[in-house]
Amino acid sequence: MGRPRKWESDAERKRAAREQPTREPDTTSIGPASVTAESAPPDAPVVPREAASGAERVYSSKLTEDDYVRHQLLQTEAYAQSFRSPEKSSKLALQERMIRAEQYARWRFQAWERGEVFSL
Repeated sequence: MGRPRKWESDAERKRAAREQPTREPDTTSIGPASVTAESAPPDAPVVPREAASGAERVYSSKLTEDDYVRHQLLQTEAYAQSFRSPEKSSKLALQERMIRAEQYARWRFQAWERGEVFSL
């Protein structure tokens, strides 16, 4: 029992895959700062999607590394509090988690700024 086969053999399946037109990868930048003329507020600078480098996206969104790290630390703390019981919790474990979260958030923001990470 199962669904009917779309192809009779693997050779037919592979031939059909070769005959399909290939799609070009989507290279548009989507993220917090990809601003176009249609979506921008009247006073915001317009940065074309294809020309926006990581640094340009950061500056046009006015997002700073410290703001991003602060937001991530608040989320990490809220997540940790959601499953910790106060009488059994270790402050040392929470401190270690917060240190790791801050290091990761700083690395991720810097990589996003360089264009190595697609989104925050």
